Amino acid sequence: MANQELPQNNPFTGELSSNRKTTLSIVGRFGNISRDDDKPDETKAEESSRISTDRNQNNAEVMIRNLLEIKKEKEGNSEPYLAQYEDLWQAIIREEWNQVEKQLEKLGEHALTSPITAFYETILHILVNSKEALWLVKEIVRKIDANLLEKTDYQDDTALSIAAYVGNTEAAKMMASRNPGLLVRLNYSGDSPFHAAARFGHEETIRCLLSIAQKSQMDDQRFFSGDNGVTIVQYLISANLYGIALGMLKRYPKLGRDDLEQRRRILKQLAEKPLGFESGCNFGPWERLIYKGISVRKEVTIPSIQPKNDDSLRINIVDGENTTKDDGELIKSSINFFEQCRRQAFAIICLICNSLT
Repeated sequence: MANQELPQNNPFTGELSSNRKTTLSIVGRFGNISRDDDKPDETKAEESSRISTDRNQNNAEVMIRNLLEIKKEKEGNSEPYLAQYEDLWQAIIREEWNQVEKQLEKLGEHALTSPITAFYETILHILVNSKEALWLVKEIVRKIDANLLEKTDYQDDTALSIAAYVGNTEAAKMMASRNPGLLVRLNYSGDSPFHAAARFGHEETIRCLLSIAQKSQMDDQRFFSGDNGVTIVQYLISANLYGIALGMLKRYPKLGRDDLEQRRRILKQLAEKPLGFESGCNFGPWERLIYKGISVRKEVTIPSIQPKNDDSLRINIVDGENTTKDDGELIKSSINFFEQCRRQAFAIICLICNSLT
């Protein structure tokens, strides 16, 4: 199940150690760790003493090491052989993508899907962090078997999840379209690519993934009906993406309404966003005048939230491009950003609470 809290993640980057050893030092989503176990005991004790003052970092290192051990067991107690990838990594660090392509050709097809870091990341896990390498991602995705896109790193993240974390929409679209099953693949903390994009507020990416899910054969109604969907909505509200959250709640009738606890989680998340309500905006007359001049660029229709089709109760506000007219015509308007948030928040509350009456 997806976590109810909203932890923060950061995308991967990688670098070779300055002494050109083959052990890679990677900045993971939980911070820096060292994989060098060949140091003398005195050195290890001294380093341990220096980092003991930072409890969060220490706990993160323990977590990462545990995850690495679990991943190692899943891989048959084998660790990635990194020495062969040193030249490849040098090209990656310099962001010389043509050289990266040449190194991959030199290494052979296995380099396209084998782990190339101590954290079991494949070349795709690395390349999706850079939009300049998008052309190379496209070539690799085209060449390899779709099932090989399921390769995961030590946190059970696929390259699609990493693309979602960093908001690389084009890369995410390529992989999700090639293998839609990756959309419901959960990592060790219960996060899918939907969670990843929503958590970091990547609006274009989450819209793209939702569109692919709706067009594919995946059972999106079932996937979004439980805790998975509720957590995604929480992330969307936290990222001020009220329009997408509202759209999901309308498309998936069971989302957030399976039980009282799911309703409570969504309402609690809204309560922690005071700008979503007029009472939380303590603006004076000048501030109100200024913010009245802020308008949004995009438009979307939010249909009636009432059981009956009453046009007088229809709310039309501004949001994204993927607007449908299934439930009513699009009425164009230019409204204050905070008013937009308040109206969307109110619509979400009505949907969550409507079935209780």
